[in-house]
Amino acid sequence: YRLTASATAPDLSGSSISIYYAGRDVPPGEENWLRIYYWNGTLWRQLPTTLDVYHNFASAPTQGPGLYALLSSLEIPLYGPGWDLFAYPVQATPLVTQALASIDGYYSTVYWYNGSDLADPWKVYDVNVPTWVNDLSALKFGEAYWISLTHSITLSLNGGSTSSPNRSMNVQSPPATFYGSVLAGPGFTPTPGMSATAWIDGKLCGQGTTLQNGDEVVYSINVLADGPGGANGCGAPGRNVTFKIGSQFINAVHEWDNNRLWELALGAQYRVYLPLVRKN
Repeated sequence: YRLTASATAPDLSGSSISIYYAGRDVPPGEENWLRIYYWNGTLWRQLPTTLDVYHNFASAPTQGPGLYALLSSLEIPLYGPGWDLFAYPVQATPLVTQALASIDGYYSTVYWYNGSDLADPWKVYDVNVPTWVNDLSALKFGEAYWISLTHSITLSLNGGSTSSPNRSMNVQSPPATFYGSVLAGPGFTPTPGMSATAWIDGKLCGQGTTLQNGDEVVYSINVLADGPGGANGCGAPGRNVTFKIGSQFINAVHEWDNNRLWELALGAQYRVYLPLVRKN
């Protein structure tokens, strides 16, 4: 509905708009999530809505003249600050940014565990890193996702074709991700396609491959959290991560921390010998 006011109309402050609907027009299972939205010229903004499912109408405070719509969605409460785990319930495959548009600005990182990729099962999307680091592009029905939140918030998803995911969610904690440039040094010239590995107390806990990004050779490694199976003995707060490029040990050590993604330049490990000066 488009709400307009004539020049002689009273101020709309304190007024409300009511919209009636036919129950058969509501996607199955979504009636309790009907909300009135207002188009502010850039995006649809959800308004505090009073819903009467018996009489089939919804009302909300007006925001002045403009466009209003009654829309349905799925609402998933997410709890923060920190990590929360949810299953994506919509039978569609939207881009991460599209699926999470309703909480834009309130999340930073999303992880997905792809068990079919034995070499690098953790896929990541982060709002603060270069695009080449992100290898999670879309959300898939029934899959479980770890999301890092600034505080508790409700995720509203476009429904229409939904059902309850019937697969078990992966509950392994998300990894810590390190990325950055690979620097040349004496006797060491990095090239694309070299193995990049991360180690904790001598145990292999993450691996990747170097890439060409413009004039730089770069890497990205997901370092597993301590957990069952092959992750036993890997990342935990207070444990240090060391790195290798190919067979070359790197002069960088960083504490394992999965609260954010870490930019860390890796350079070859070498020794500098100083001359011995004696005074007679």
